[in-house]
Amino acid sequence: MIRLETRARPVTPRVQTREPYAFIHINKCAGSSIEVALGIPKAHVTAETMRAEMGPDAWARRLSFAVVRHPVDRIVAVYFHRLRIGLGGLSRCGPSPDDWVRAVYLDHDSRDTEGARFLGPSAEWVSDSNGVIVDEILRFEDLSQGWQRVAKRLGVCPFLPFLNVNPHEPWREALSPKGQQIVADALSADFDLLGYEM
Repeated sequence: MIRLETRARPVTPRVQTREPYAFIHINKCAGSSIEVALGIPKAHVTAETMRAEMGPDAWARRLSFAVVRHPVDRIVAVYFHRLRIGLGGLSRCGPSPDDWVRAVYLDHDSRDTEGARFLGPSAEWVSDSNGVIVDEILRFEDLSQGWQRVAKRLGVCPFLPFLNVNPHEPWREALSPKGQQIVADALSADFDLLGYEM
C-alpha cells in the first residue's frame, strides 16, 4: 500500500485559515471545480496534514469535507489525465491502462515518484490512524446532491463548474477484470473505509 506523506509543515497559504471550512482535494475527484467555486488556491493536502497545520482547535471549528470517487474509476481517470499531459512516463503510444496499472501497483514503477502520493487510497486523504477525520465525505458519483448540501451549509453559490475533465471510457471498459482487481487490491482501504464495491 502507498502511504501518503503526513508530516506537519509550517502553515502556508494552501491551508484555508480564514474560511469556515477545510476542503481536502483528492486528485481526480472534482477538486479543481470545488476550489474554483470556493475561490481558494489549488492544494492537494491530506486531512491529517491540514489538521496539523491548522491546529486541532481550528480544525474542529470548521466544516471539513472531501470528495471521493470509486477507486478504480479514480485510477482510470488518473491514467487518462497523465496520458493527456504526458506525466509519469505516459505518452499517446502507451502503455495501455492494464500495463500501467501492473507497472504502478505490481512492479512498483519508480518513474513517477512525485506522483506516487496521488496513486494511493482516497481513504488516506480523509483519515488518520483512528479513522475518518473529515465531517463530510461527498461521492463523486452523486456530487451534484452532495455539493448542494455542503454549499447550503457554507452559504456559498451552489453552482459547480466542470474543470480539469478528462473524457475517457468507463472504468469497466478501460481496464480488464485483472487490471480492475489489481487496483482494488492496492486500494482496498477505499472499499473498506469508504464503502465502495466492485
